[in-house]
Amino acid sequence: MSSFYRGYSEKLLEIKTQCGINVKVTPEHPLFVSTLEGNTLWKMSKDLLLTDKISKPRQILYEDLESNISIEMSRIIGYALSDGDFYKKGEKSLYFNLTNIDKDIIDDFKYCIEKESNGILTIKSMSINPITLLKI
Repeated sequence: MSSFYRGYSEKLLEIKTQCGINVKVTPEHPLFVSTLEGNTLWKMSKDLLLTDKISKPRQILYEDLESNISIEMSRIIGYALSDGDFYKKGEKSLYFNLTNIDKDIIDDFKYCIEKESNGILTIKSMSINPITLLKI
């Protein structure tokens, strides 16, 4: 994928696959699909057809490696990769932003941070007014 979208959407689409998986995405969220004609390509979720098949891994390989990573840390890493970014304020302060408005995700992120840090790290929630995107 050659571009990155970061913005606000008034609408979420809920997609339910034949195998019963539900996902909620913005209309602009790209998904890798196989079409009825046999093509594989990236499509925005708003352009999906009922006949499109969303690609997903069939198998995740696990090589019996020893790991000290907790379930909570795994979720923190997932949130950081999908909806997070770091920024520096001053010379010594590094902050993490979770840019998500889903209350369940925010609550789970807070829970994971508090559990993983034994209450040492704190979460400051900020509400911002969504930016209105203009189509030109």
